[in-house]
Amino acid sequence: MSGLSGEQVVITGVGPISVIGTGREAFFAALQSGDKLAAEPGPLGVEDFVVEDYLTSEKTYLDRCSEFALAAAALALDDAQLSWRGGPHPRWGLALGTAFGCLDSMLNNTIRVQSKGPRLASPIIFMHSMANSPASLVAIEYGLAGPNPTFCD
Repeated sequence: MSGLSGEQVVITGVGPISVIGTGREAFFAALQSGDKLAAEPGPLGVEDFVVEDYLTSEKTYLDRCSEFALAAAALALDDAQLSWRGGPHPRWGLALGTAFGCLDSMLNNTIRVQSKGPRLASPIIFMHSMANSPASLVAIEYGLAGPNPTFCD
């Protein structure tokens, strides 16, 4: 890749959370078996997903997008067999892609402002409404101090 001073980028682990499988083995097994995504509208079929199963520290506020990002990062680090404790890790990074970002937080903050006025808007919820918030939370949680781009479509 150009622009990286001759350094290489290596994907060492993946952490899919999907209706067809959570974790590398379950996800790729479902892909190989030909399972299709549910065509019916509604939740992604991961209603049993509990983010606390993947976190190392207690969080005061997380929207669903951030929950999935944190859990996917935990799965990817486990898949890569990387010992992340004792960070920061200046060469470890992540790339996160999103189409809509943190819609729950945006909607939550908008409703608060519209119903209670701008003086009672929540700064915590506002900070979590940015598209790069999930990637930032992942970097903080796991000590990832390398490149941390968020790609929005």
